[in-house]
Amino acid sequence: VRFYRSDNGCRIKMYPNNLGRVSQIVFQHIWMEEVQHPIVINAEYCPPNQKPFPCPESNMAVNVSDVLFVRVSGTSASAETGSFTCSKASPCRRLTLRHVNIAPASGGT
Repeated sequence: VRFYRSDNGCRIKMYPNNLGRVSQIVFQHIWMEEVQHPIVINAEYCPPNQKPFPCPESNMAVNVSDVLFVRVSGTSASAETGSFTCSKASPCRRLTLRHVNIAPASGGT
């Protein structure tokens, strides 16, 4: 799979205050070029159009586990190459990165 100048690459997002499970997800053999957010897991996705906004804190959350990134490479369009925002109520478990090589935009880290 190739992503070229897209907003997102490998992405999992969940609204807070919900129950469920995301597990056994594999992202593999992916090439990205100038992608804004190459790797994202966001268990607290709460855009301004979400009601209520801001999303209230809660003791419930979607469980995220067993997510594997294999041979993901390329370049980011920003300084960000990956972001993992997991829930305090249900922390992410067993996130694995193998042979992941994403270079940030010039000047990034």
